[in-house]
Order: sequence, then C-alpha cells, then structure tokens
Amino acid sequence: MTAPLPNLQLTRPQSVAEAIAARTGAPDAQFIAGGTDLLVNMRRGIKQPRVLVDLTEVRELAGIEISDAGLRIGAGVTVADVARHPTIARHNRAIAQAAGQIAGPAHRAIRGARLGWPGAPPRPPAGPPPRPGRRPGGG
Repeated sequence: MTAPLPNLQLTRPQSVAEAIAARTGAPDAQFIAGGTDLLVNMRRGIKQPRVLVDLTEVRELAGIEISDAGLRIGAGVTVADVARHPTIARHNRAIAQAAGQIAGPAHRAIRGARLGWPGAPPRPPAGPPPRPGRRPGGG
C-alpha cells in the first residue's frame, strides 16, 4: 500500500557544512541524493521525515579523487560517472564494471543514480582508502 507523500520542507544546501547544519537543525531530517529507497519507504509509511536535505547540489560530494592515498568516490558521483571514468577502469576495473551493471543506462546517467548512501552525515573517511590497483591486505 502506498500513501501520498506528506507536506515536507526541502532544503538544498550548497556545501557539506550547510548540509550538516540543516540536518542538525531538524532532528528528524533525512539526507536525500537519489531518494529511490527513501521515497519508497515514505510512501509505505515506514519513514516520515518532515525535512529533506537534498545533497545533489553539494559539489564537495561529487568528486572522484585518485591519489597516492587511494581512490575516493564522493557520495554525489553518478553511477555512470564511475562506470566510464578512465582511471577507475584502468586501476579498479571491478568497480567500473560493477557500476556499469547497476540498473539500466538511463538510470545510471540521471543525477539521482548515486553510489553513496546519504543516510549518514557527510564526513571524511575514517582512514585512507585502498590505493588504486591494490587489494586490501596485499599487493
């Protein structure tokens, strides 16, 4: 059974700091980037946030960074971006291939098709990611 979406407030922060402030200011707020899971759960009555914090305009979350420290894929990067990124395809082929298999081509290319999960506040990783082309625990 699906229910109509309730009236809610939508905020569109431009930075991670603004996103955190919006979420902190509304305890029941939910981050949303693509929203496929969240919107389904809202229609089913499972989640009923009064405030949605739309992360699609937060540029800090939309980057792919490759360095000596490793590979960092921001939560705002589309699945299509990962699938066709030349350096990811060269050094992390499994990630690029997996991204190329998620949903259909039209869904991979839309702004809502994200790899990141916006359910947790955006923050730096706890430790460095694996280096490109290296496997965890080995060479």
